[in-house]
Amino acid sequence: MRTLALVALALLAPTASAQLFATAIPTGTWSGTLSRPGGQVALTAEVEECAEGLKLTVKPTRGAEQEVRDLQIETNRVRFRFVEPLGGRPVACTLTRRTDESYRGACTASRGPALTLVLRPPARSTLGCSE
Repeated sequence: MRTLALVALALLAPTASAQLFATAIPTGTWSGTLSRPGGQVALTAEVEECAEGLKLTVKPTRGAEQEVRDLQIETNRVRFRFVEPLGGRPVACTLTRRTDESYRGACTASRGPALTLVLRPPARSTLGCSE
């Protein structure tokens, strides 16, 4: 029985590590823009690897920085929620990885126009967490 458990673990380990690698995104300071009709704001997004998992903080050039909620990272997609710096509305974002490794997608709120968010990765990942 113990041998069977070890064989099963050996077979599953490469799959689990491949999934973790496939869903990893670079840590560090990402640059980006949040656009909506009538305005665009430059921002940075700080991705940190903390004890409880990845932490993403959005830092607009105008408005307060905010940690995103409900961060979900999939193979080629990132989903999260935060409060829009231009209008103060809560928004839900779904971004898709592009061939240049940036992420682009729509952020929607219960009312108003959809926003477009583009995030470009840092040149080099960083280690650690600010907490």
